[in-house]
Amino acid sequence: FRDEVKKHTGLPYKEEHSMETLLNMADVMGSTRPEAVNKYTIATAMYSSVMSKIKGPAFLRNLPAAQSPLYKLNDDQSTVDETLLVINGMLIADIVNPERDPDIVRRRMGDQLRYRKGSQAENINEDIINSMKLGLPPSRGIGMGIERLLMLLLNTEDIRDVELFPVF
Repeated sequence: FRDEVKKHTGLPYKEEHSMETLLNMADVMGSTRPEAVNKYTIATAMYSSVMSKIKGPAFLRNLPAAQSPLYKLNDDQSTVDETLLVINGMLIADIVNPERDPDIVRRRMGDQLRYRKGSQAENINEDIINSMKLGLPPSRGIGMGIERLLMLLLNTEDIRDVELFPVF
């Protein structure tokens, strides 16, 4: 992600950039300008722009930290240790390294909630925090959506075409 942003804007992605700088970077990338402007919405717009430009199979790493409060931060503190397998702009699998410290997760979830005012999720997920405190075992993993894989194999663009029980 960082490399793709730098390739298109000439600047590395860093959350500590000013909102104006981040918006300018998103504009240069051709991202849709978000209605509510904050680090979360700008990061989401830039992420969508990068995803749409990927042709063929690729691994996308170093995703914006504003989007993923559950994953470990990289050394730059702007991106998280998450890797996506993307094929033709479509997310196929997610490889993650979760954050283990419940206090860090709580703080980052709170930050994300402030960015996402008015969304359906307006509370910190206490179940996750409590599980970490009670000894949720350390884990790393890969998540692959069967529906996404079927979309790829059947060459369809709408996930509802491959879902067993689609919600319309």
